[in-house]
Amino acid sequence: MTSTATAVTAESACRRRGHARPRLAARRRQRDLDRRSPTTTTRAVRSYVAATGVAAALLALSPLAHARAKTIAPACDGSALAGAIIDVQGAAGSSFGRLILVNTGSHTCRLRGFIGAAFVGNDGKSLATHVIRDASDPVRTIVVKSGAAAAVTVRWSNIPSGNATSCTPARWLRVTPPGSKTATRVYFGSRPCRGELQVRAFTNPASVG
Repeated sequence: MTSTATAVTAESACRRRGHARPRLAARRRQRDLDRRSPTTTTRAVRSYVAATGVAAALLALSPLAHARAKTIAPACDGSALAGAIIDVQGAAGSSFGRLILVNTGSHTCRLRGFIGAAFVGNDGKSLATHVIRDASDPVRTIVVKSGAAAAVTVRWSNIPSGNATSCTPARWLRVTPPGSKTATRVYFGSRPCRGELQVRAFTNPASVG
């Protein structure tokens, strides 16, 4: 093999290793999130909401900087988000709450539109899930700085179908942000009947009630 061919081969190998590093880092972050107990993750998000006022963190950018960030910030990747469903309440045969997703990465990113989602059972297997988009909230771009958050209102049914007396429990909700192929796992701990999950568009946490 000539010296030129050797140099090209070495350069190609370096490039491959360089491309592999972000993927490996993303997998490590996902494994770290998966190892966290539901209580630990939920408590961390609750503490963040209480201590910082996530809305203030989201609105800290000036209008000009915020508009610019919308155009240059990449879409948030699921591997850089951690979340919890908080303030769960029940009404008219259903339950609803706030899904808070915190940007745990080191860079600003953006969220726009609706999440993808899948329920996961106690055995770790995916359950039949039907995501229904609720257009009550306008679709807007939410710029999420490192350490800040975005929110989604989610609702699920508590009424079994047919002659059933109960519904299959879901331990987790696997959440995929728009434009991402990577999901983050959020503790769910409820029984979503018929596998239905109603979701609204992303907004800032202060406007989700």
